[in-house]
Amino acid sequence: SHPGYLLIHHLVLSDLTLIFYNYIKDKKLRFSLFLKFFSTLMSSIDTLIWSRRASLIKQWESTL
Repeated sequence: SHPGYLLIHHLVLSDLTLIFYNYIKDKKLRFSLFLKFFSTLMSSIDTLIWSRRASLIKQWESTL
């Protein structure tokens, strides 16, 4: 779930990364904000999607 992994595997749109490059010139700050943004994004995805999915699978398994 590292932001670099997402970028390498094209799970993050290049247009989105360009926003960071175009508006934040300082490399260290840009990288820090990039990590913070994607960490927050991944936490939201985990909470909204995967936690719900895992709960539904457990419910389904208990009916078998």
